[in-house]
Amino acid sequence: GLGSTGAPGDDNTVCQSCHNGPTDIEVKIFVLDQADTITKYEANKTYQIHVRVNHAGGNVPKAHGFQMTLLKAIKGQNGENLKDITPISQNVKLVTIRNGRLYAEQTDRSATNLFEVQWKAPLPGSGPITIYAGGTGVNSNDSDSGDGGSRTSLQVDEALPSSADNTG
Repeated sequence: GLGSTGAPGDDNTVCQSCHNGPTDIEVKIFVLDQADTITKYEANKTYQIHVRVNHAGGNVPKAHGFQMTLLKAIKGQNGENLKDITPISQNVKLVTIRNGRLYAEQTDRSATNLFEVQWKAPLPGSGPITIYAGGTGVNSNDSDSGDGGSRTSLQVDEALPSSADNTG
């Protein structure tokens, strides 16, 4: 009923609380403008967010899962849940859970480790946003034994408009 991304306000459990077997997983978040990875966003611009759930050691997973949410706040601080996201890849769905936040998560066990959404950045002056994501690598034995999980977060700051005056 609550998120498992590690975001402030989520449940204290995260994916690795249950999926903590001999599979090591690393979760990576990328914000893309076309093919370029960005570290600052422009207000009202549309980006892609890619979450990769990578095998980092131990047993090789047969399938993957993830959950992601975005907060308008610096990393580690609670803030407004940003809801202007749309699934791009077929393995992603959106859910609103008991805490009222919108999350992107896997539709089912995913054979691919890549999960993609489209995100429209907030209005000018919104400040930093933080993306929180948790992921699992599973052995598909219908229990959490032998699986692995991890989580991460990425703060993306707002790009401030240039104040250069080119009127000469």
